[in-house]
Amino acid sequence: MSRLLIDGYNLIHADPSARANGEEETETLLETLRRYKRYKGHSITVVFDGYERGMPTEGTERVKGITVIHSRLGEKADQVIERIARKWGGSCVVVTSDREVADAVERSGAAVIASSDFIDRLEMVEYLALKGGTEEEEEEEEGGKLNTRKKGNPHRKSKKERAKERRLKKL
Repeated sequence: MSRLLIDGYNLIHADPSARANGEEETETLLETLRRYKRYKGHSITVVFDGYERGMPTEGTERVKGITVIHSRLGEKADQVIERIARKWGGSCVVVTSDREVADAVERSGAAVIASSDFIDRLEMVEYLALKGGTEEEEEEEEGGKLNTRKKGNPHRKSKKERAKERRLKKL
């Protein structure tokens, strides 16, 4: 089980099917993440920007089993994400397409996945939930018979890179 730390508005704006209505899109995102959490079992925290119209203090609440954080007035969600990623370190995966945030959280040891790639994973879970299967069954159907003969580049990635890949595969 991984800890997911999501840049909320970044994920909403990365979805091509998203409409401009902020409150409705937020609710839709939280419902989709609830189904994802139920299917995968990850701990999910979503951070929304309160930079211009936020409260004087940072707000945290639980909605549908998901921790939702609204940054305080004058503080961007990016700053909150970087602070939490430093605290959690390598035990979290950050979902954002913001390159500056991605670079900052990678320096603290967290893995990063682009919002558009995570949307693909959300859609796959939606599909599998409707179909009633699992991801492993889906991969077996696509791959056919498994070949155990080694192929490809014999050079191994660093331990750090392999650890990041394992965390991303769990999504």
